[in-house]
Amino acid sequence: MRTNIIVENNYLWVPIWANGEKQFLTFTVDGEKQMEFHVPVKEEVEHDFYASIPVEHLKGKTVELSGLNDTYYKKIRQEKSGYFKEGLIRPAIHFTANTGWINDPNGLVYDENGTYHLYFQFNPFDVEWDNMSWGHATSKDLLHWTWEDAVIWPDEDGMMFSGCGLRNEKELLGEKKDALIYYYSAAGDATPWSKGKMFTQRLAISTDGGRRFKKIKDVFVPTIERENRDPKVFWHEKSNAYIMVLWLQEDEFAILRSTDLKNFTISQRLRLKDAFECPDLFELRIENTDETKWVFWCADGFYYLGDFDGYTFTLESDKLISYASKLPYAAQTISGLSNRVVSIPWLRALFKGRLYTGAMGIPREFSLVKTEDRFYLKHSLCKEYVSARILKDTICSRDIHNKKENQSYLEVDTLGKAIELEVSWNGECSDCFELILGEESIVIDYKNKTVTKSGEEPKQMLPHQLGESFSIIIDDSILEMTAQDSTLYIAEELKESANKIRLSFIPSEKEYHINIYEVEMGN
Repeated sequence: MRTNIIVENNYLWVPIWANGEKQFLTFTVDGEKQMEFHVPVKEEVEHDFYASIPVEHLKGKTVELSGLNDTYYKKIRQEKSGYFKEGLIRPAIHFTANTGWINDPNGLVYDENGTYHLYFQFNPFDVEWDNMSWGHATSKDLLHWTWEDAVIWPDEDGMMFSGCGLRNEKELLGEKKDALIYYYSAAGDATPWSKGKMFTQRLAISTDGGRRFKKIKDVFVPTIERENRDPKVFWHEKSNAYIMVLWLQEDEFAILRSTDLKNFTISQRLRLKDAFECPDLFELRIENTDETKWVFWCADGFYYLGDFDGYTFTLESDKLISYASKLPYAAQTISGLSNRVVSIPWLRALFKGRLYTGAMGIPREFSLVKTEDRFYLKHSLCKEYVSARILKDTICSRDIHNKKENQSYLEVDTLGKAIELEVSWNGECSDCFELILGEESIVIDYKNKTVTKSGEEPKQMLPHQLGESFSIIIDDSILEMTAQDSTLYIAEELKESANKIRLSFIPSEKEYHINIYEVEMGN
């Protein structure tokens, strides 16, 4: 069935039944298809939330809707503002969707007016993967995010898969310096609308501070391999060119060069053992030296050290593993920062029973440390987080000794806030710590160099002895841990929100100091 709506307001609110039966909803204007989405429907019950679609540019026009029935169409609302679901339980500082599904961070860029832009793979129409678009949020401090309108939607070239953003510092493409440039993968053949098309890398430009995109249809990187995707573009000063790194297939990637941001040519195809998707290429400082190394990064947090001359990445290491857990994926570094490499990963949190899926990790600043045998990548908490946290208490383990159980433990209330426990000591540590989170536990065993979550196999810590502290951040049902001078990084999703946490010291002969921090609510 079909119906017509004369657009009079800025947004259409489309009703969503999470996990309902999916049907296609098509939007047509002046005989031309504008949008088409898989929308879940369970009309016998009240809908769960709305997806809001910006339609200000269509004011005064008639939109023809097709694919569903009159009962459904009558539930669609026109509103002046975008939809936001109030009152949902959510993490305090880990970014989550208003409602719907999010995955890979995209287009991370810091613009000249001091705003961080976080785009992300987004399905506003369900809590499952589908309808890949780019959602958008902005921040002044990398922790507290303002929800913005989605910026690009699936079209005749396919779904909008991952990509990157950068400032137009060379004033190319006929645009001013303050324009923001975005490259994204158009996933051809991923929808009936794009049936038979291949994956291509395409260009969009924003001239209003990243809030609206204009797709540039005649500028794109042709298909190299059938599903090549995830372009990351940066300026390489020494070779005087823009560089694009691109996943091609399996463990194969391409490096491409351009001087005009329009025409890219391949300078290298390379294979990296076990690497897959979402490449990034950046130069990292080696701490306490004047040296740097180039790092080739992929979605699983595998990284490869080497040298890059603007044309070729020369591999100097085997595969190195940055994450000690499977929750983080598809991290991207932020473009536009001077002398800093800051990374945000997608955390594959399910949030079962909630009206949103997926979260972003706390931004981490990367550097390299060198030991006698090898290099290690550090995941230091970004300086914005460190500035925002509030020290609530400092406790010595000897002051909380519990004689009855012959061990020390600390219990902290975490309801509705993010809590960080920073535990430090002097000298080498061979003790064991147990963190109790509701019905779950995490055991940090420095003697055997393992971290064990209840019901799972132990995760090996790193073989070195760097650092005399570890940090654990608990935020609703998300846990992030760093240890060994931030070279060990673990992110986990708990089965339920941790309203209280208990940290035990076993045995308690050594003296530990515990800083307790809080961070105020974000999005």
